[in-house]
Amino acid sequence: MGKQHKHFLSRERRKKLKMAIHHLLEEERLKKEEIKLQERRRIIAERVGQPDNIEDMDDDSLRQLILRYHEHVFQCESQKWDLEFEVRKSDLMVHELYIRVNDLRGKFVKPSLKKVDQYEKTMSKFETKSGDFNFKAQLKKVM
Repeated sequence: MGKQHKHFLSRERRKKLKMAIHHLLEEERLKKEEIKLQERRRIIAERVGQPDNIEDMDDDSLRQLILRYHEHVFQCESQKWDLEFEVRKSDLMVHELYIRVNDLRGKFVKPSLKKVDQYEKTMSKFETKSGDFNFKAQLKKVM
């Protein structure tokens, strides 16, 4: 009698199933990317609008178009500044609330101490002493 296999599926069957699963996952990923791309295009079209045909415009129409675009960019920049200000303000409020909560709990964040090398201590002593000592006065004048 031959060996009994513990696996219910043959190698070929498992390979086909893996390929089918891989194919389905790839199709799902592509669909999600397409949905994201369509959503992005919709949002851009909603915010910016459709591009104008500048081939048939005269100078006055082009000036009006440029002024309209300039005004739109100005509004976008001001909204961006306002949003950034609100984000900074809310971050500051969160930080202050975090400090209050820690104060109420009685837990304080201890700052980590910086290690100072002994060499740096001795060098700083010499620097303070050498500041009092005038080297220029001790030099001989050479003619």
